[in-house]
Amino acid sequence: EKLSRKYSLNIDWDFFKNILKLRIPSGYEYWSHNIFKNYFKKHIGKKCKVWVSKTHNLVCEINRNKTFPTIVFDAHLDEVSLRVIGYRDNGDLIAYTRGIDTKNIKGRSVTIHSRSGKDIEGVINVTASHFNKIKNDENDENDYEFMVDINIGANSKVKARKMVSIGDPVTLNSKTIEFKNGNISSR
Repeated sequence: EKLSRKYSLNIDWDFFKNILKLRIPSGYEYWSHNIFKNYFKKHIGKKCKVWVSKTHNLVCEINRNKTFPTIVFDAHLDEVSLRVIGYRDNGDLIAYTRGIDTKNIKGRSVTIHSRSGKDIEGVINVTASHFNKIKNDENDENDYEFMVDINIGANSKVKARKMVSIGDPVTLNSKTIEFKNGNISSR
């Protein structure tokens, strides 16, 4: 509040709302770098020095002096995601759900970010638990990770392979909601 009274801060809320709509799986944060670089250069211009740090953070430095306070916009742009690990004969994808509880995603719509650059929409089907265990360690029979099937509308393994590659990331679809009181909810 003190900062906003002393300095005129014009916040582009449309830009920030659009950021909330981005689907960026973990490990793919660089997908957002050009969006931010272009925004900073357009709205701040030559005063802004933009670079990517050794730890893959995007940094925008403006007028490095004492006349304006240092402001840090710090946010995770990535999200927990799934990974395509195989195909079923019926054309469904098999996806690894590391970090996601399969009980909470039954019937959810997803986007597969294919290597071809085309986003493929799908829906998660959760198989019976005795079919969806992958043993991680030969020595530990209780150490399991889970997987889900994703229907992408392909009716064969051959068609699914033409659409999606092993290793393609998958994000859960969700929408950004703006409440009447001005609060925003997003993933």
